Amino acid sequence: VPADLEAADVAEPLGPGRALVVHGTRLEAEDDRLLHALAAQAAFVLEARRLQGEAARATELAQANDLRAGLLQAVSHDLRTPLASIKATITSLRQRDVAWAPDQQAEFFATIEDETDRLTGLVESLLDMSRLQAGVLTPVVRETSLEEVLPAALADLGPRAKAVVVDVPEELPTVEADPQLLARVVANLVDNALTYSADTESPQLHAGAVAGQVLVRVVDRGPGIDPKAREDVFRP
Repeated sequence: VPADLEAADVAEPLGPGRALVVHGTRLEAEDDRLLHALAAQAAFVLEARRLQGEAARATELAQANDLRAGLLQAVSHDLRTPLASIKATITSLRQRDVAWAPDQQAEFFATIEDETDRLTGLVESLLDMSRLQAGVLTPVVRETSLEEVLPAALADLGPRAKAVVVDVPEELPTVEADPQLLARVVANLVDNALTYSADTESPQLHAGAVAGQVLVRVVDRGPGIDPKAREDVFRP
């Protein structure tokens, strides 16, 4: 292939920055017309591909923007609630004309801690979603023990996890997984079970070896998901 168009015997433009070059012999008039027609077809195909690529990128950007707008709209109330609770609690503690008893102060501090944990969880979920959307959250799969994963998942839930009935044998085979992402999956499932279970029914976390695999189950007695809303489970 010649280094530049000047060195080519025949050069047919194929659009910005592209050309079809022929080197080695001069073409007869009939072959030259055929080459010109083929070049025109090639230019048309390349331009169509370029436009398709731009359209696909525009669609991806629009979908990403819709997702961000939907996420912000969905969590705006959830973000405001803990912030308002923290603000109200601190304002109460700073009142100089009220002498709060030690047990009342302890309750205020517990409220601030709980709401901060709740806010942290929401922010982490948003960051995870943004990383997933950007394609930068890559699983790091390795030999993983559930003794490493399940306690970490429950620890992420704070004091609420004490209500969970845990039934996990001490010795289980290791699994191929990303321990951090697996812990997040289990924590999300258990958190959902805690949210929707009745106070009289404790969620359960089971694990066991079944047919050469390790099965982890989160069991609750909540109301279940309306069949009409089940597709929503798979939406961000």
